[in-house]
Amino acid sequence: MGKGCAQKSEQLGEEYKKIAEMMGVYYFDANTVVKDYNKIDYMHRDEEGHKALAAALAQLIPTIV
Repeated sequence: MGKGCAQKSEQLGEEYKKIAEMMGVYYFDANTVVKDYNKIDYMHRDEEGHKALAAALAQLIPTIV
């Protein structure tokens, strides 16, 4: 946790994507929708970020189920 942790975790997206492809499952990178994090731990999304993520998932999920 702390400053810089969100940027470091963004590097994991490509690895998760590769694993999802190998497993034949869908992968959604939340960082494509939400770029800002809360100012407490600099890692988790704030209220607006959760709203944006929920809206994106609400549109996406019906297309993949």
